[in-house]
Amino acid sequence: TGALNVAGGTFAMGAYNDTVAAVNITGGQVTGTGTLGGASYDFANASGTVNISAVISGSAGVTKTGAGTLVLSGANTYTGETVISAGKIIVRHNTALGSTSGGTSVAAGATLDLYNVDVGAEQVTLSGGTLTDVTSSLAGNIVLTADSNIGATNADDVLTLSGVISGSYGITKVGAGTVVLGGNNTYTGTTTVSSGTLSVTGSLADVTSVTVASGATYSLGASDTITALLGAGNVVLNGNTLTVDGSVDTTYSGVMSGAGALIKNGAANFTMSGANTYTGGTTINAGTLSLGAHNVLSNTGAVNVSGGTLDIRSFNDTVGTVTLSSGVITGSTGQLTSANYNVTNTSGTTIISAILAGNGQLTKTGAGTLTLSGANTYTGDTTINAGTLKLTGSLATATDVVMTGSAVWDLQVAQTIASLTMASGNSITNTAGTSSLVVSGTSTLANSITTTGTQTYTGA
Repeated sequence: TGALNVAGGTFAMGAYNDTVAAVNITGGQVTGTGTLGGASYDFANASGTVNISAVISGSAGVTKTGAGTLVLSGANTYTGETVISAGKIIVRHNTALGSTSGGTSVAAGATLDLYNVDVGAEQVTLSGGTLTDVTSSLAGNIVLTADSNIGATNADDVLTLSGVISGSYGITKVGAGTVVLGGNNTYTGTTTVSSGTLSVTGSLADVTSVTVASGATYSLGASDTITALLGAGNVVLNGNTLTVDGSVDTTYSGVMSGAGALIKNGAANFTMSGANTYTGGTTINAGTLSLGAHNVLSNTGAVNVSGGTLDIRSFNDTVGTVTLSSGVITGSTGQLTSANYNVTNTSGTTIISAILAGNGQLTKTGAGTLTLSGANTYTGDTTINAGTLKLTGSLATATDVVMTGSAVWDLQVAQTIASLTMASGNSITNTAGTSSLVVSGTSTLANSITTTGTQTYTGA
């Protein structure tokens, strides 16, 4: 009926079992393979390390107070909650936290440290504390009641979390190792990778933003959607697609690498300024994707603008095929270089005010209107198969203009081209400005050139 109080030294149980009214330990250790039962278990060491290798049993929980460390290495069977109010508990047995039904809570400033163990479906509640490890796994769910830390201590350590992290708070990845998030997580706070690697093989909530510090890595093990991407760290796509879908303007200056694609959704302006090496496509469905440096986008990946804006500003970039189905490609003095520029809008007006460069070709299809207002220098063909091409900027003098179907060229400036081919259903018009057209090579005219005001045409 009495209490067991250990303030120092060793209480050696051997293989014997014992039951007491309460267990109060402020120092020392309890050794043996026997079972220790009590109505309560309080570990209050203010410093140093208390080691418990005996089996803790019963319906009571374990409470850790004081700034010291408690090491649990027995195959514990207690069914109550493990409460870490202060200090640290190091778990050195798969069932050291007792029955998984009891759960574990970690207060602000406290730490739960898993040491080479595989813990089952134990629910862990983080209230501002830290969950860390030396290469371990946890199958249980994690509930956030405050912003909390999750980490892997050493560079070669891996903490694998297969449960769901929930709550209206965020996590910070700490430590030099790797944390793997395998669940379809629902927490709505921010995700910060301050060091090491955060590998997401499940998913993050669509409303979470991800900040990756310089030197840290956010690695995708599956395609995922987040609300924002910030920081100067690394993003590794691993063949997956990252969708950034938010309403708050952000800047990412790190390096995005690997096979995989980037999709920009949401109304926000997302600026990228790193020397990215990812090889997949870039799709802009809404909002603005802005360049903050030269050569930001994938050199080989396609660029698809479908409702949003690509703003290259004053920067140059070489990309794969560019397709504009709706939206805008804009810029000031920057040049966008591609082998193929395809404009496919079936209605409305799309605008390219950026400078299109290189030896690529531009093809206009669809019944909509394309306005070219930049001083373009690309030297490939300009083919108008359908709709209207409105030229308020300029084309390279080396380009050949080919018109088919019922296409219309609305020429509003003075322009020289290398050759002109028109089908019977085509027309060249002038709805504004003063235009003149000089064809330095051959012209094949199957229809009229319609003008207003005083216009000039010179051709062979």
